Amino acid sequence: MSVWETLISVLAILFFGMLFFLLGGAIVVLVVYSVKTGRKAIALRKQFAFCPILTATVRVLSKTSNTSYTRSGTRTVNVGSSYYVSFEFQDRSRKNFWIVDVAVFNTIVENEIGALSYKEYEGNTLFVGFRPQAQ
Repeated sequence: MSVWETLISVLAILFFGMLFFLLGGAIVVLVVYSVKTGRKAIALRKQFAFCPILTATVRVLSKTSNTSYTRSGTRTVNVGSSYYVSFEFQDRSRKNFWIVDVAVFNTIVENEIGALSYKEYEGNTLFVGFRPQAQ
């Protein structure tokens, strides 16, 4: 075996070894981050379970939706959509709520006045429901 062949084989081993450790490390970091984020979401959900439902008369300011896409070769695939509604309270303060159900989002009309039911915990809000005023 020549010196060049030995050098190339050593460099190949080093390269693939570093690649293995980098990819392995990235996977470990991703798993740890996912577990931490999931635990925080579960803890927040548990806290919301014990919070009282608050009700306020509000006006619907705006509705927005965000749709994220990804490319798979030449195809574009819809990954997911998020729906948000901004409400204005009687004291002119405003809050944005993430609406999980698109069917509920579609029933809410801008500039509509009604009763908003929600939960609040340490600055986080959870949409419970919206009932428009009878006209």
